[in-house]
Formats: sequence, C-alpha cells, structure tokens
Amino acid sequence: MEYKQVSLEFTTLTWRVYIDNGANPGVLDDGGDDGIQQAGDDLMVLTGTQNPFNASNPYTSGAPAVYPHSDDPLYADIPLIYYAKYQGCNAITNSFPNAQGCIPLPVGFKSFTAARNHLMYC
Repeated sequence: MEYKQVSLEFTTLTWRVYIDNGANPGVLDDGGDDGIQQAGDDLMVLTGTQNPFNASNPYTSGAPAVYPHSDDPLYADIPLIYYAKYQGCNAITNSFPNAQGCIPLPVGFKSFTAARNHLMYC
C-alpha cells in the first residue's frame, strides 16, 4: 500500500491498522475517528506516523506479518483495515481480506513421520 500527496509542503501522516470486527465488514468502525478503543470499534493493533510526509517522501507499506493477536486463531485470518490521514486531508481506509490467509500446499499427505530434537543451545 502506498500513500502519496502532491504537495512539497512537509506534514505528518498518521497510520493505523485495525482487525475488522465484522460489524460493518470492510468498513472502519472507529467511533470519533480518534484511535481510542470504544465498544463496537474495530481492534486497533498497530499505529505510527511518517514525518516528513510530502510528494518526495510517500508512505509505503505491505501487510504486517506480525502484529498483536496475529498468532491468536480467533483473529489470525480476520481481514485488516488500513487507515491513513494527514492534515488537511480526509482519512483514507482500505480493507484487506484474510490478513494471514494461507493457501494450501499443492501436495497431498496420507501420512508423515516427525522427529523431535531436545537439544538446547546457549
């Protein structure tokens, strides 16, 4: 994902990543547009800023590989919503389905053998 502006004037971009709670799928639920967790809001898991942000310094990011709750099966495959805003501009949001979605391997297993190694390294 990339956010750009056309102005050379320096400003600060604020970005957030939310886990979509499903109340309004694909739509950011953030009462007050303030990033403060309230009942019914999507779960904010990451936040940050880019400063300076201008036409020469766009913000570019891919989907986060690890974020709070990403290892929790209740949240791991729920869509993420990205939010970005800078002064004088309306907030931009994008939804990405199946945040940690895995694709199946192109093989079939009937059985497998695993071995455990109990070595400890210091």
